[in-house]
Amino acid sequence: MCVCVCVCLLWMIGMMGLGVNLVDTG
Repeated sequence: MCVCVCVCLLWMIGMMGLGVNLVDTG
């Protein structure tokens, strides 16, 4: 349970960071 939630949170944060990086570089 905790592992799934942690992975989901990390994935969401990673996607948000990736989107910000794409916007900054674009």
